[in-house]
Amino acid sequence: MNKQGYVVDGGEGAWFDVYISLDAGSEISDSNGRFEYYQDPVINELSPALGPQTGNTIVTVNATGFDQNTTCGIYIRLGLIELTPMNITNETLTFKTPHSPYPGTAAVSFTLNGQQYTKQPAISDLPKELTFDYYEAPYTTFYHPNRGPSNGNNFQRHQGFGFMLGRPHLNDRMWVRLVHPETFKPETEEIEINSDNLHIDEWTWYMPEVKGGMEALIQITLNQQQWHDVMSIDTGRSYVYY
Repeated sequence: MNKQGYVVDGGEGAWFDVYISLDAGSEISDSNGRFEYYQDPVINELSPALGPQTGNTIVTVNATGFDQNTTCGIYIRLGLIELTPMNITNETLTFKTPHSPYPGTAAVSFTLNGQQYTKQPAISDLPKELTFDYYEAPYTTFYHPNRGPSNGNNFQRHQGFGFMLGRPHLNDRMWVRLVHPETFKPETEEIEINSDNLHIDEWTWYMPEVKGGMEALIQITLNQQQWHDVMSIDTGRSYVYY
């Protein structure tokens, strides 16, 4: 029997001593076990709440109630897959997403006793449900221009697919940065693309200013964690400043 369980009424610290009797209670065991209750954790948000199908997204769950003394067997359920957390404090829990063969939305729930999982705040209402979204990595088929002055402000257009997910419960966002094409050291800060310039198959921006002539690799991300290269297959570069 599991020694911990979810409590509906009451609070952390509630418990019962459990004795065994084989004769309808006339005699009971000298030793006893203890069943302890815990409060269901209160989940505030997942960050990030989306990542590529390849997995390896490090998700931080902001909540309260993970580090209660009466818990055991803490796991995460992502869809139908059970995961072990990487790190736990009372207010945060982190886990790494597995590979997913398909893009889509997975419900997220938690258990503190390896058996009873948290319930969703709403069913069939994605804006209110606790979810993680898998996406196919965005890809670029064409962009122009591929060179310009180092003082920036050069208009550039990118075409491809997957720059937005278009799922009603998500607020689509995308960030861009320039990195060194060999060391991948960032050459610019992350720049968020204005929502008016972001579409599922196209995005536009103005190239940022850099210090002098250089070659750069453009990278884009939908979750500010996992970056995807935008480059010429022939050169392994994206853009040349002069």
